[in-house]
Amino acid sequence: TMIVEREAGKMISIEQIRSITEFLRLTVPGDQPIRRAVLISHADAMTTEAQNALLKTLEEPPADTMILLTSNELDDVLPTIQSRTQHLVIAAPSHKQTLAYFSKQFPTSTTLDKHLKLTGNLPGLTYALEADAEHQLSAIIDEAKQFIRGSYFERLCSVERLTADKDTIPHFLWALERIARFAQYIAAEKGDAATVKQWHTRRQHIAQLVSVHGTHPNSKLLMTSLALHL
Repeated sequence: TMIVEREAGKMISIEQIRSITEFLRLTVPGDQPIRRAVLISHADAMTTEAQNALLKTLEEPPADTMILLTSNELDDVLPTIQSRTQHLVIAAPSHKQTLAYFSKQFPTSTTLDKHLKLTGNLPGLTYALEADAEHQLSAIIDEAKQFIRGSYFERLCSVERLTADKDTIPHFLWALERIARFAQYIAAEKGDAATVKQWHTRRQHIAQLVSVHGTHPNSKLLMTSLALHL
């Protein structure tokens, strides 16, 4: 089995897709119909060049191989790839379902509803945050909250800390986007159209940074721009 996935803050490169070709050249003993599998996690994170490189393999896959692709954003997958694959839609549990389940796991929790909305009802991540108050992501979420609330000077100080450890930036951006999404959701529930628009604009700034962060040579410049425009 071969698993291809994106590195933190980066797209799946053409080199990673080409490595699949090398893997499929290997001979696998046995007489089972399927003797090997390739999983491309978050196929929507492939660069356009990587997706085009994958087409040849999808057009003529080895008979003993199963190729699986997962995607949260099907629109970011080329139509030519979509037309060469079978689609299986796996629906995420609703907020009501996950709330009912975790209410039994954590009956005294006062943060469950907030964590569910923050994680987008992701069961694994919600469990991690509820089960461990000192979870690493909790600290990153707290820093993201302070970043949003802070003055320009405080945000620029945060940029200095974040860019000193670049591995934390993708997690920080994820937390920032989730907080902005949650705030927009709350504003929409209250019928506050002006605030909804404000948070939507902030989410656009964050999304723009996420899209270029993995390939941009100057993380500090990008984060400084976000600090000034958020």
